[in-house]
Amino acid sequence: MEFWIVVAVIFIAAVIFIAALFNLGRESEEDRRKREEEEAKKHRADAIDRARAETEALVKRGAIFEITTTSGIRGYHVRELGWLRCECDERSEAEKRLRIRAAEIFEAANSLTKLSYNLRDERYQAGTGPKGNPYYRNQKVKTWEAMACEAIPNRRVDKSPTRWNNRVAVIDGSNVAHWGNERFASLDAVKAIVRFLKKEKSTPIVVFDANIGFKLADRHMKVDDLVNALGGDIEVEIVKSGTVADRRIVELAEQRKAIIVSNDLFRDSLRARPIPKRRGFFLQKYDYGELLDPRA
Repeated sequence: MEFWIVVAVIFIAAVIFIAALFNLGRESEEDRRKREEEEAKKHRADAIDRARAETEALVKRGAIFEITTTSGIRGYHVRELGWLRCECDERSEAEKRLRIRAAEIFEAANSLTKLSYNLRDERYQAGTGPKGNPYYRNQKVKTWEAMACEAIPNRRVDKSPTRWNNRVAVIDGSNVAHWGNERFASLDAVKAIVRFLKKEKSTPIVVFDANIGFKLADRHMKVDDLVNALGGDIEVEIVKSGTVADRRIVELAEQRKAIIVSNDLFRDSLRARPIPKRRGFFLQKYDYGELLDPRA
């Protein structure tokens, strides 16, 4: 009898031990939920960081409105800031790198002059021979250089700089409507950016192209429709058919001494060049929009 009692005790102990081992490898429902929440937070933070980095690169590219091989820019007084150099084969890639480098190094930089390149021979180890001896070859290396400059319109050289009001923002509504989705327009991004600005205690003014209703809802939309869709208590304009919205955006910014919110580079608008612009992004998955600091 005592033998079977001992056997039963050992069996029960073994079952308890095995069950403990099994449960040790299992996640409780609460632990699983917490883990998934932490993973979701990390994915969201990573997505925001990536979008912010892409937008920062856009800010730097957009800061430089002109690149020229000459020493001056017609209609502008040019103040030289410093030389920049990079190595690459294609001019387009060189211009891209030099734009970003100029904006990173010189806060006042808005143009590049004296763009040129030179070729030099560079010896490099191409491999090793049968006996392990290295052999060398020569290659041509193209080095590009340009002068970073601050270009000031001649008409403003002797005038005080314009004081822009960073608390008033003219939003390029048709541009922002495509943030997060280049193919389809949506007011989600516009709403998120309006919320962002209001949280900063800024006053947003939204300007849309004449065809915005058809892009959003395949029908004509009036100003009141858009005001209501954006939550009310906001100034909205729709430009007339045949009018370029960019002109009205620049005009309003000049009148109100306001900044412009857009990822458009406005390269074709001389009047837009000195106006500070805020670039931004919208993540549809997280309904999250953000604007970076203004820069002309």
